[in-house]
Amino acid sequence: MGSKVGVFTNINKYMTCVELSIWGAGQSGRGYSVSSGRVTAFPGLAVSDRIRRTENTPRFARDRLLLPMTLTGRVADQHDLPVSVRHIVDLLVSLIIAVILVRSFQIEGYMITTGSMAPRLAGYHKQVVCPSCRHPFVFGVASDVDASPPRAAAMSQVRDLCTCPNCGQIEIDVAGVPRNQGDQLLVDKAAFVLRTPRRWEVAVFRNPQKPTEAYVKRIVGLPGERVQLKKGDIFINGRRLQKDYQHQLALRVLVHDATYSPSDEKWYPRWEQDTGWSHEGTGFRFESRRSAAEPAWLHYRHWLRSGGFHETSVKLSPAAVAGWTTSAATPDRFEQIRFEPHLSRLVCRGVLSRELSSRLIQKSSNPAWRSAIEQLQTKSHFAPVGDRYGYNADDPYRVVDDLMVSFRLNPLRGPGRFLVRMVSPTGDVRVVFDRQDAEVRVCHDGNGVCLQRSLLPPDVWTQPMHVEVSTIDGRVTVAVNARIVLEPIAIPGDASRVRVLTDPMVQLGAAGLDVTVDEIRIYRDIFYTAGRARHGIDEPCELGPDEYFVLGDNSPVSSDSRNWREATVPHRLLIGKPFLVHLPSRAGRVQTGSAWRTYRVPDFSRMRYIH
Repeated sequence: MGSKVGVFTNINKYMTCVELSIWGAGQSGRGYSVSSGRVTAFPGLAVSDRIRRTENTPRFARDRLLLPMTLTGRVADQHDLPVSVRHIVDLLVSLIIAVILVRSFQIEGYMITTGSMAPRLAGYHKQVVCPSCRHPFVFGVASDVDASPPRAAAMSQVRDLCTCPNCGQIEIDVAGVPRNQGDQLLVDKAAFVLRTPRRWEVAVFRNPQKPTEAYVKRIVGLPGERVQLKKGDIFINGRRLQKDYQHQLALRVLVHDATYSPSDEKWYPRWEQDTGWSHEGTGFRFESRRSAAEPAWLHYRHWLRSGGFHETSVKLSPAAVAGWTTSAATPDRFEQIRFEPHLSRLVCRGVLSRELSSRLIQKSSNPAWRSAIEQLQTKSHFAPVGDRYGYNADDPYRVVDDLMVSFRLNPLRGPGRFLVRMVSPTGDVRVVFDRQDAEVRVCHDGNGVCLQRSLLPPDVWTQPMHVEVSTIDGRVTVAVNARIVLEPIAIPGDASRVRVLTDPMVQLGAAGLDVTVDEIRIYRDIFYTAGRARHGIDEPCELGPDEYFVLGDNSPVSSDSRNWREATVPHRLLIGKPFLVHLPSRAGRVQTGSAWRTYRVPDFSRMRYIH
């Protein structure tokens, strides 16, 4: 099964232009004809009399002006009125023929039913607002993996609860939230007639196993290539596929939006600030000290409320080991905790809750043991970014290191610097926006070596600028106001290094420069999972001269080339390219008596082009 789309027809209104002639008598002896939007004067009737002063027109001429025109241009007589029914029938038949021709050869509409392309293209879903941070998101109620009735029945119960993708609030009750229809797409059926599909394009095609079904996926492998998925990335002919800036924007998934931050006491802010930084609205403000040469930082740590599959450890002293021995001897089992005696450390999987940590502390009065548990409980909340989707009900958790930070920077005063520091699997990089030198440069954070630099126009510094920095696919990409300012450059470093989870993964800093920063968002790249691992996982999948390898953006629940019996989609099965989500809607509710009924309300704010 795949991301299914159902066919619908949307009939547009057309206008038919017919040639008319208007005759009459007037003082000037002239007349005019209206034909295809042009006005032509000729002897018979004065134009000024016919339009401006109909009261001077002879009565018989005024009467004829009020009669309908025939398609031949003759003024109809009263006895000809029933003929107009035939005209309406002719117009309707012509309109139906035009719609059939357009639908057959140019544009057709489809509706998505499942969520393999979420969150960009949603199937049947619910629109949810997190009660903790007020972040809006879509939660799917159908996916490609729900094909079997037992699975569908089980998932209908699980999908009464969801998790906020922004703040991690769990068990949000959505049982009473009405269901929305899937996104409706307009598909250009001629897109792949004159050219072949491009990599990363979204395509609608017929299911190779069941041609009566239409699927929508993203094309990643082209004819003649060898495709393989490794550690969440796509490899083509043995080399990692690297996305350009535009495709990074099209594929990125939101991790955290600082505009939506919870205010409850159980929330620990993910952005921490050094001295000099302060909150301002939904962002931050920095006021520099002239004597400060070193930057002051904002630190992003991915703090989780609960859950997670990451592992956190603390070193135990000999006295603390005695505390573990006492706790382990009790009847209680702590499956989330394990002790590694050869390393003398205690390891916790996921977030250690306050309830469990309290139980562990009560098992022993040893101070060293209690201190170790408190330390483990605090550290366990800091986790790597994972591939969780707010759209899905039950996701495993795989670590994603390819990140992007986006923010609006408003330089106020001073000739100083603004810095972005990002952690990557192979090495850390520092991007420096230097106002005094009017340039931006990328440096290796370990040794300070400048890898690349470029001048920035002086007018950029006089107004707020939108900045995006990414470490996706092993390269640094820097964009200002949606334009690349540095060519993407490979990140040097040691691939075998181990990152400490409590270390910040993104930092924003300033030195000698007064600034405000807001609209701060962290994104991640798609992590492509193994799925059923039928094709392109253990070994490359070789494509024929007319075949394509397709994947869904919502990889954990997508059924695509990884999972099908036949991996490839032949060119003959391509239907076209979707280019517009044109009839989005939201569910409205109205009460009739004691019952509530739902109805569709147009949501024009969600109309968008598809990239």
